[in-house]
Amino acid sequence: MDLNAKYEVAIQRMVNLLAEVTKKAKAVQTCSPSKKLIEDLNVFQIFIEKEMRTTPMMQHAYEIQIFSSREDLKRAVKDVQCFNVLLEEERSKFDDFKRETIFDIAKEESILQSFKKIAEKNIAEQIKKSEEEMLATRKEHHARIELLQKEINSFVGRISLINVKNTAREEDLQKIHLETQNKSIELLAKYDRDIGAKCRLFEKLTLKNNILEKEQKELCIRLANQNVLYVQLKEEQEEAITKAFVEGLEKFKRNRAAKIIQRTWRSYRERLLLKKKKKKTKKK
Repeated sequence: MDLNAKYEVAIQRMVNLLAEVTKKAKAVQTCSPSKKLIEDLNVFQIFIEKEMRTTPMMQHAYEIQIFSSREDLKRAVKDVQCFNVLLEEERSKFDDFKRETIFDIAKEESILQSFKKIAEKNIAEQIKKSEEEMLATRKEHHARIELLQKEINSFVGRISLINVKNTAREEDLQKIHLETQNKSIELLAKYDRDIGAKCRLFEKLTLKNNILEKEQKELCIRLANQNVLYVQLKEEQEEAITKAFVEGLEKFKRNRAAKIIQRTWRSYRERLLLKKKKKKTKKK
């Protein structure tokens, strides 16, 4: 039987033991505390089985997963920076579009005002011209009536023709007025459609901007959490480095003290030998 099989048998025995304890607890169940005890035993059984089944390979896999999470954190930081740059670009584009839209609206309004002024000017000129023509015709007619009262019967046909001509001119003026009015209405309708389309586009861009701001806030929250984890890991690493440095310093101090003691002891021995040699030379 190999090591894995023995390990699996030990796990199964522990699980069976906990199951037997749970059965006995159920057999003596009389009150609510025993129910709580049975639930705790079930949870304890699951926890013990999970801990016993955790192998060094699984622990190594957890460490690899932690390392990959750190790499993902670095990539997430880079992605957040890229998103910030993109957000700034989108904001600048949105501001440019807003300025262009305001400029277009002002331009359309100025064009509409110019069209209105031109139409009113043309209508006024034509009305004035027709009035002048009618006044001139009436003056001429009255002058002819005053000068040629005797020839009234002969000029009745001409007067009728002049009246018909004036009527036709009035009809033409009315048609021109209607055409100008229709053109003005069409221009107003086109202006309303353009303004509506631009307003809808502005709402879409505003909604998109709100979504981007919401994503940026979520990324900032995630970045803050990752920063907290990074600070914790950095503090743990600094503590480990400090501990190793202190241990190395203590070891260096011990070695240096030992060297000093050895050097002092050798110098002491050498002085003793010199004293002995001096005594021997004096005796001789």
